[in-house]
Amino acid sequence: MGISGRPPYREQLQATLRKADQEFGVKETPVTLLTSMFQYIQDSLKEQVLAETNSKKFLMQRELENVAKRCWVTYPVKQNDSLRISLVEAALAAGFDEVHGISESLAAVHFAVLEKELPLCTPSTVLLIDCGGGSSDAATVMVDEKRQIKLACVTDGLSVGGQTVNETARAWLSNNSQLTYINDDSHWEMVSAIFDGCKMAFNGVEPVNFKVIPTFMKLEPDLMQSFYRPLVSNVLDLFQTQYNHAKENGCPPNHLILCGGPARNMWFFETIKKEVCSRYPSMICERIFECSRGSGTGGLAVCPEPPYRAAHC
Repeated sequence: MGISGRPPYREQLQATLRKADQEFGVKETPVTLLTSMFQYIQDSLKEQVLAETNSKKFLMQRELENVAKRCWVTYPVKQNDSLRISLVEAALAAGFDEVHGISESLAAVHFAVLEKELPLCTPSTVLLIDCGGGSSDAATVMVDEKRQIKLACVTDGLSVGGQTVNETARAWLSNNSQLTYINDDSHWEMVSAIFDGCKMAFNGVEPVNFKVIPTFMKLEPDLMQSFYRPLVSNVLDLFQTQYNHAKENGCPPNHLILCGGPARNMWFFETIKKEVCSRYPSMICERIFECSRGSGTGGLAVCPEPPYRAAHC
């Protein structure tokens, strides 16, 4: 999120890079950091391929260095072009010959429908909302009897995600606690990580314990729900917008899938599900967790047009 320019993470990343330069003489930029990540992927790929007993057959007697390597990167729907360009530049700098881009929601719905193979009565129209840390992204696809998928409407997204809950809690804590350093971004990262534990433990009924030495607080259910309220409202708005667009195109969704960090909280999922089903009683609502593990594989299958692409010249 720092690389994508989202405050306060942008400032934290900038401070870290300055410190690395001042103390160690290491001159890093977001692109060099991403390049290191892609280089690690390249090195891991090489180790895995060469470890295969049939690697020579797989490579058709060629050296791995002479085999074209393609890379798919995912990004939030509403992300700015600078992040997409940084991802492409970093992947190319790490040695990939061709780079494709696909939105996170398209990659996630591809994984959910084609790889995880959720039980669906086909044909169906599936609306998926991927709630990440800094964004929530939606994609709606039609699934035919052969489980082939096609976009039902344009993808959409919001710059609101799981960290919105933390930021809402931060505003409350700054006015209602003795944590004098709550507005210090360098300390907030640690406090925010502790609050993530509260989010995981929250069940909508019992208070959660918030412990930051020497502070111990019980956060009551109504209060925790208030921290979630902006995220819940925005996700429901995103759902309704996506539903309306798909319906206008003649394919109203009958299946909602939630994924991403916030969806791991049962109270959050049930809250979204309850409101959606009150509007559309026949809607089937589910959640999945493993999108990030396999979402990029084969993601181009769901792109209605050639994705953002950069070829190594």
